[in-house]
Amino acid sequence: MKSISFWKPVVATAVLFTLAGTGPVVSAASRADLQAHPGYVDLGEFAPAVSGGEFVEVNLGKALIRFAATVAAKEEPELAELLAGIEAVRVNVVTLDESNRDAIQERAGEIARTLAERGWERAVRVQDAGENVHIYARTAEAGAIQGLTIVVAEEKGEAVFVNIVGHILPDQVATVAESLDIEPLRHLKTAAGDARES
Repeated sequence: MKSISFWKPVVATAVLFTLAGTGPVVSAASRADLQAHPGYVDLGEFAPAVSGGEFVEVNLGKALIRFAATVAAKEEPELAELLAGIEAVRVNVVTLDESNRDAIQERAGEIARTLAERGWERAVRVQDAGENVHIYARTAEAGAIQGLTIVVAEEKGEAVFVNIVGHILPDQVATVAESLDIEPLRHLKTAAGDARES
């Protein structure tokens, strides 16, 4: 999948911090607070392909993200400032085959309908060489982004679902795209820049 390679460094970071004993234990109260956040989206559960292939699920909570912000503060202050406003990140990467393709495509449609009902804006839609990319943003009245949800699906290959929860300023979108190597977010950065210039 050419446009989504960010999950590899995300997975590596999560594994490193977990092995170091810094992985947080999320309480029921913390989960309830997260689920009440306007930028949170319940992506649901995904079944791996019977034929095999990649199946990745990453959940980064507030404590782990704050730790990463502390580590990044000296070398990458812009990234540290961004991470300070992030509450959670969830990433799912699923190889598609006949056993799970219909269910996952149906789930992608359900997510789109739910976001529309909740007032999320579809900020980016890209169709290219059998790959469909959708980026949804939940914005506050002041213009800050409260959440980003990315859905990428190939006709044959993989599906990717991402939910980033937290306070993100429009000018920080580029930092998110670069730090996590999220190619579709570069489209959102371009769209935001065009809107400011118009």
